[in-house]
Amino acid sequence: TKVHEEVLRGRASDVRELLAGRERIRGEFTVAAYLEARTEEAALADVEERVKRLLAAGRSVRDIAAELRPLGVSRRTVYEIARKLSST
Repeated sequence: TKVHEEVLRGRASDVRELLAGRERIRGEFTVAAYLEARTEEAALADVEERVKRLLAAGRSVRDIAAELRPLGVSRRTVYEIARKLSST
């Protein structure tokens, strides 16, 4: 057990406000965050919006696919979205 051990729970903004009001903060910090699960539909809508924005900025579909790949978006998905956007 740590001498200055304390557990704070709540929204990140609330915890930040609480800590900002203190004169001194002691010890180590560990942050655990809970992110609500998103539906596949919501995630796809975000990807579509991002592809749309990048295309409008002049990026190629190939470059967009390479940028989104580390986020788990397949190249095929990017090309399908781009094709859908170009037909509308």
